[in-house]
Amino acid sequence: MRDLASLPGDIEALEAEIAADQQAMTDADFFRQPPDAIKAFQTALEDKEAKLLDMMERWEVLLEKEAQVNASRGR
Repeated sequence: MRDLASLPGDIEALEAEIAADQQAMTDADFFRQPPDAIKAFQTALEDKEAKLLDMMERWEVLLEKEAQVNASRGR
């Protein structure tokens, strides 16, 4: 259950990274970069968003497992 304890912090950190990346894209200078740099940045952002979704799904699964364990122990 170590994942269950660490995932909320990991999710929060990744959400902050994503928010910072999204904020960076609102800067007019962002789109003055070479197209390949913009594409690489966008791809990295998409990867982070996919990872965040995976982490959130994992957290939900772990919460369900914890609830089942607690229910079986009569908690």
